[in-house]
Amino acid sequence: MGNQIRFGLTAVKNVGDAAIDIILGDREARGRFQSLSDFCHRVDLRKVNRRVIESLIKCGAFDFSKAHRSQMLTILGELLEQSQWTQKRKGEPQLSMLIDHSGALKEDYPDIDEFPENQLVAFEKETIGFYISRHPCHVMRTRLKDIPS
Repeated sequence: MGNQIRFGLTAVKNVGDAAIDIILGDREARGRFQSLSDFCHRVDLRKVNRRVIESLIKCGAFDFSKAHRSQMLTILGELLEQSQWTQKRKGEPQLSMLIDHSGALKEDYPDIDEFPENQLVAFEKETIGFYISRHPCHVMRTRLKDIPS
């Protein structure tokens, strides 16, 4: 696993037992999620709602996708609309235009920068209650090392 941090979903604020059961059940049945789009397309959005997904994005659960959290939060509303529409119409032939060959909705991230590091740290603190990937004082510690004594 290298330098990855594994963390339980129950620790993420706004992610309840019903959502966790849906997420884990789908992952067990159909394998790992490939992207935010794949996730939204596969899980039952009646139980895994926008608030749950926002919290998962903010705490870094989708960082594996290599998209910026800023990009994911920006397209989340549109992605949820597409996914809900798709889930209501499963099996209809018109869907083939929106869905790529893997079965996931196509996602088109805007070309925007990632949030500043202090915002990413604040998101982690907000969603899991503490700093997990970095601490806000890390920048100051690095700067202090550069000051000659």
